[in-house]
Amino acid sequence: MTLLSKKDAADVLSMSEDELMFAVQLNKIQAGVDDDTLAWTFVLEDVLKLKQQIEDQQALDKQEDA
Repeated sequence: MTLLSKKDAADVLSMSEDELMFAVQLNKIQAGVDDDTLAWTFVLEDVLKLKQQIEDQQALDKQEDA
């Protein structure tokens, strides 16, 4: 299991760290906390899954606009 920092996860998702934490509040993605550093962590697979959902929704929105 590969863990990403909050910054890296936000970069992969092309969003700000604040937007990422809002997604956590909306239960769109789960976040963990590193016991040693108390930094937010995200599982790579979860980040990629959310990225795919966002891309699918954007594609759907484009189809509706066409």
